[in-house]
Amino acid sequence: MKNSEQPFRNKHNKQLISTIFLIALGITIYTLLSIDNDTYKLLWLLPLGYLLFTLIYYGVLAKINYNYGVVFITANIIIFIRYVITPFSIVFSSSYNGLGFGPNPSESSMSLAIALMLLELLVVYFITIFAVLHYSKKQKSYSKINSIAANILNNKSIVVLFMLVALPIVLVLSPDALMPNSLSSIGSNTDNFSDIQYSGLLLLIIPMIRLVFLLLSLSFIKGIYDKKNKGIAILLAWLVVFFYLSMLISTSRWSIVFSSILCMLVIAQLFPKTPKIFYGILISMTVIVFAAISIYKFSWALDSSLNPYRDIFNVLFGQFQEYFSGPRVVAQSLDMTEFFGSQIGISTIMNDFLGSLPFISNFIDQTDRTNIYFNLYLEVGNVSHIIPLLGNSYAYLPLFPVFFTIIAQWLMVRFDFKSQNEKQIEFKYIYGYIGLFFAMSMGFNVQIIFGNFIAYFLFPWLLFTLNRRFTLKSITYNSNKTGGS
Repeated sequence: MKNSEQPFRNKHNKQLISTIFLIALGITIYTLLSIDNDTYKLLWLLPLGYLLFTLIYYGVLAKINYNYGVVFITANIIIFIRYVITPFSIVFSSSYNGLGFGPNPSESSMSLAIALMLLELLVVYFITIFAVLHYSKKQKSYSKINSIAANILNNKSIVVLFMLVALPIVLVLSPDALMPNSLSSIGSNTDNFSDIQYSGLLLLIIPMIRLVFLLLSLSFIKGIYDKKNKGIAILLAWLVVFFYLSMLISTSRWSIVFSSILCMLVIAQLFPKTPKIFYGILISMTVIVFAAISIYKFSWALDSSLNPYRDIFNVLFGQFQEYFSGPRVVAQSLDMTEFFGSQIGISTIMNDFLGSLPFISNFIDQTDRTNIYFNLYLEVGNVSHIIPLLGNSYAYLPLFPVFFTIIAQWLMVRFDFKSQNEKQIEFKYIYGYIGLFFAMSMGFNVQIIFGNFIAYFLFPWLLFTLNRRFTLKSITYNSNKTGGS
């Protein structure tokens, strides 16, 4: 079997890896020579640690016969950004204080944060290698499945029934919930419905309605593509994709990015003759939307700017620490634990996991969560700042701060494997989507990952599993058979 997604084997990718190592080496030297902040005097160890650990890591992976997919590749890109690009952005733009939120960490806290980040990287590579070895053995049994063409919603009975029931409920409770109703909602994560009755129900079914709309539409268009009018079918498929992504504008930037990646993979599977220009347009639009939302969110920093273009650049560079859990944010999470440590206990762990779940969250003490304590420590008036996963673990287990990282990394490889070896597009999509959240786990926290796992994976997985196993005819037949016996 020819594996088209193995990034550690062919000559082209070896050249890419060599380039990555040269960049890491160059940034290590640049960072070491250019740091002008004593608190960050050990920052150069991050790109150096990346260079040394990754050299061994890639060398081991090159010897393992495993089909690395988009989730796995994304995880490695994010690691590169966090350990190489982020230190460069800090020094190059002198953004030592990020965007300026909260107290500045002490030199000792920063040094500990950098040491823990290096430990986290080492553990991530170690666990990833073991996971890849485990799933490479299973991959052999999927060789026959991989030779079968991808399918999408072979049976539609249950998902159509779901749409007939769920869509009217949403239109009655919150007619504007499926689409952003104004430009002000862009990137504002307005899918919270906290002031609407049955808000928990809406949080569960709206993501499923959007996804089922996408899959049903593509399934119908796929039928046209297989028979005739391939050009028209491809155009219709991309119009559906752009419409679907427009419905996500009011969710979050990462939801848009992850959904864009998965939509491209789905289109490539279903419509292999798609012109590359469509992919280029989607990638460009995703980058522009992500950057525009990021700038809009921190537009306050530009209010009195004398040089907006320079300050926009500094704002975007400053966000690397915020989005990819840079050393300042990690150090702040360590200081937060020292400050609020006496209030963090077993109940906090339970609240972190259950506090983002629809229905259940109504009975959870939302003030006793690590992300709340983190934002209190930062002295900000909202809870939008994300405590790193490393800080999350440190708050519970100071002697074993990589606990959640280990779990997240293993699940990243698992969902990468599942996404590649599943031939039903609906399952491939949700495996890949939640896999990308685990790939980005270093920049997220427990409540974000677990909340998305429930809403965007578990419930869609249950729906698609029911849809695959049952049809309305089989349900009717079994019901009549039971009633006649």
